[in-house]
Amino acid sequence: MESVKAGYVTLIALIVFIVGVVLGVFCPRIIHHFLDRPVHVDHHDDTGISELDALRRIADTAPFGVALVDRMQDVVLTNEQARLLGLVENRHVNDKLWSTVEQVFSSKEPVIFHMQPKTSYRIAKPVESLRVMMKPLEEGDSQFVVIYCIDATEEARLEKTRRDFVANVSHELKTPVGAIALLAEALLADVTDTQQVKYFGERLQSEAMRLAQLISELMELSRLQGAEKLTDPQIVNLDDVVSEALSRSRHSQDKYDVAVRLDSHEGFLVWGDQALLVMAIHNLIENAIRYSEEGKRVVVSRERIRVGTLRERMSGTNCYMSLNHTLRDEQELCIVQVSDKGMGIPPQHINRIFERFYRVDKARSRGRGGTGLGLAIVRQIALNMGGAVMVWSKPGVGSTFTLGFLPADTQELSGVTTQEEKK
Repeated sequence: MESVKAGYVTLIALIVFIVGVVLGVFCPRIIHHFLDRPVHVDHHDDTGISELDALRRIADTAPFGVALVDRMQDVVLTNEQARLLGLVENRHVNDKLWSTVEQVFSSKEPVIFHMQPKTSYRIAKPVESLRVMMKPLEEGDSQFVVIYCIDATEEARLEKTRRDFVANVSHELKTPVGAIALLAEALLADVTDTQQVKYFGERLQSEAMRLAQLISELMELSRLQGAEKLTDPQIVNLDDVVSEALSRSRHSQDKYDVAVRLDSHEGFLVWGDQALLVMAIHNLIENAIRYSEEGKRVVVSRERIRVGTLRERMSGTNCYMSLNHTLRDEQELCIVQVSDKGMGIPPQHINRIFERFYRVDKARSRGRGGTGLGLAIVRQIALNMGGAVMVWSKPGVGSTFTLGFLPADTQELSGVTTQEEKK
């Protein structure tokens, strides 16, 4: 009898063991099967929608990728974004992520990290960086891990821009500061030689002025980028603006032996800030003079034109345009064009020349007093005033920079923001 009882106990234990193994192996698949079945909610019987259907719809409309995964690496629930971002492949979690999922199963603690996708999953706009968060479905849960994934390309781009900006500022400040230190040392070495004192004193003054200009332009650019739009627009006469900009460039015209010719079109009135308009146009004229050979001529012209016509003009690899996103093709702009017969800009550089500190020819730019911020300031002024900035250039032929502003007689700045549209 005792042996029979022992046999029953052994048999029961064996059955329990087998059931445990079966549940452990097939439970996730049972859950998966259950999730595929509609479970109708009483108050939604007339529509036939289930709680799980509603959950799937919510997940599918989420602006981020989400996936619920079990210990077998099977995806129990996911959405389209997760597939587009490469989080899920054939109802399995991306192999690159699985080792981290296993860590979460083991530690039962959430993790957050950034990663690069294996390939570019989005056709229209490539994904360069992903931000991923993994956590147990519930606190202490060892059966399911939920994964959230967002496209962090813009976040990564902004961080890279910040790092580049800090590095560029450090480099740009280091150059004149180092030059000032060396010149001061040379000056102090022999204060009795008046010619040497004069020479090093002038060089010292030049580097100090360059440093002051750089700091001033950095502060101006920071102020412009912090403004959502022009706060107090006034009606401004472009004739006065161009005249003042030309007056400020007289010294450069004489220094580099470059003449500036102004066309005969007059009488254009625009919305804007006169001081900022002068700064923008003066920057373009100064650039044209500095990048022109001696004896060449720079032409400044004015025109009123439809935005759609401008778009047509600026189509091609030799062109770049940045417009305020509120502008429509049927609208008109008053434009100022500055044309030179200089060296021109290679096509591979033309999309980047409005970036801070970007230079096509670094040696020439520094040699002629450029800070690398002038065109970034021009672009920001145009966007803040609801306008546009464009460039056409061809190596060996020259360049034409165009600034466009809203005419005062037909336009107002209501609703204008600084968001741009690039071409």
